[in-house]
Amino acid sequence: MKNIKISFLLVLSIFFIGSCQMKLPFNKSNDKLKTLATPYAIPANEEFVVGDFHESPYRALVDNKSKTTITVLVVDKNTNKQTQSFTLHPEDEATVYAAKFEKMIFQNPSGGEITINIGFNKDIQGMRYQELKEYEGTSTE
Repeated sequence: MKNIKISFLLVLSIFFIGSCQMKLPFNKSNDKLKTLATPYAIPANEEFVVGDFHESPYRALVDNKSKTTITVLVVDKNTNKQTQSFTLHPEDEATVYAAKFEKMIFQNPSGGEITINIGFNKDIQGMRYQELKEYEGTSTE
């Protein structure tokens, strides 16, 4: 009976330690990006374009600190077609991935300035503001 209890505790301990280790790299990575995050203010009806001149894959943790929903796009630099898009609601955060041929675009469609925090996993080449644009979506052909 004592051996069964010890075996049970051993299996339970291994399961608990294994589950903690599986989650740790993801949380640790996002925590690091969160501590590196810089606030960016995006003026009304403008977009913040990131990665125009970057030539390797990168990722960003985006934290919407405003009270307005923003649109996040990943766009092919060569064709200007969006490859990914989603909305980020107030106080939400998301990790965004871009390939070496893509740029990230953070759109502020509201009538007032918003603030987002962005933590990149590396130094990114090419950041600018511009008026809101529409991008061609991915085709299903």
